[in-house]
Amino acid sequence: FKAFARAMRMAVEIDPRRAGMIPSSKGVL
Repeated sequence: FKAFARAMRMAVEIDPRRAGMIPSSKGVL
């Protein structure tokens, strides 16, 4: 799960638009 969280976190940092599309995942992290 940690690896998945890291991947999602990196993706969010690289593509802020994705963070806006998935606010729930960002909130969980």
